[in-house]
Amino acid sequence: MAGLLLVAAALVSAALISLALRLPSGVSTLLAAYLAFVTNVVLTVLVLSPTQWATRGGIAVVEAVVLAFATWLWHRRGRPRPRVAGPALRAVVTFPATALMLAA
Repeated sequence: MAGLLLVAAALVSAALISLALRLPSGVSTLLAAYLAFVTNVVLTVLVLSPTQWATRGGIAVVEAVVLAFATWLWHRRGRPRPRVAGPALRAVVTFPATALMLAA
């Protein structure tokens, strides 16, 4: 259970950081979130491993700090929301075959 919470904290941090970047497209935002997540996990383990703090508790402390920073950054940048492709999404949903697939 604690492991899932740590992964969730890393995912939320990555999402908030990518939203704070205010990238022009959803694909760019998803790519930035993926890069932020991988960087967070890799750097956390690399920094904590030599000191023998790569335990659940050590990782929890680092993830709490990263989550606090990501929340602060997201809030400081005006709490940007994810961009939704309005016209493109509307065109996809109004096309009968695509709307049927999405509903299924």
